[in-house]
Amino acid sequence: MTRKLLACDLDGTLLDRDNVVDPRIVAVFAAGVDIVLVTGRPPRWLWPAAAALGHHGIAIAANGAVVAACGKREILSTEAPDLALLSRIRTTVRRHWPEAAFAVETPEQLYADDTAELGADALPLEWSADLVVCKVICRPGRPAARALPLRRLLAGLVDVHPMSAKPPTYDLRAPGVSKERALDALCKTRGIDWADVVAIGDERSDVPMLRRAGLGIAMGDGHPAAVAAADVIAPPFAGEGAATVLARALGIALEDG
Repeated sequence: MTRKLLACDLDGTLLDRDNVVDPRIVAVFAAGVDIVLVTGRPPRWLWPAAAALGHHGIAIAANGAVVAACGKREILSTEAPDLALLSRIRTTVRRHWPEAAFAVETPEQLYADDTAELGADALPLEWSADLVVCKVICRPGRPAARALPLRRLLAGLVDVHPMSAKPPTYDLRAPGVSKERALDALCKTRGIDWADVVAIGDERSDVPMLRRAGLGIAMGDGHPAAVAAADVIAPPFAGEGAATVLARALGIALEDG
């Protein structure tokens, strides 16, 4: 069966945090396959990754909150909480954890209400600013080390998702936002059935799209939930990686080396 869409996670799947990419992956991207990047990265970390891959098309970023055009570095849509809602959330959280810090990702910049706590590259967050919000980050402080109390506190306002950061840090998303939901909307717009999708990833956030895709591929060193959800297991990222498995799935011939 000819697959119509390739949905690719980035970190730990196609490239590392320094945007180092296997040249064979670049060859897959150059083979004329319709590709969508599907990543937890905010846009400002997405742009250099897309450039390294030679991808100028559509990307789903911030774990489903943002749809972007990589070639133009343009935000097409965002479902992130706006500053008005974030201000309400901040007031609510700080009643319980006064030391809680918040940050907002925009297309090109990180803004934080405590730049020492949430990033030396951040600019001070002005709550009256007119910002295009792409991602909201919360670091509640030591007493809220587990996500459950924060989820209960913010139920109905945002979904709370742990991030791979220490001390405990959380991605606050509009209710229901996910990679799978954003990819589903894109497929419907293009008239593509999930049976014609190849999806590849390595994390828990990739599980729903791996399950729905006609062919779900997980990295061999990925999260156990991703591995369990996949139809095919690729070699570990640090080993042979995803290139050979993707080329085989898409019917692409790669040169040796």
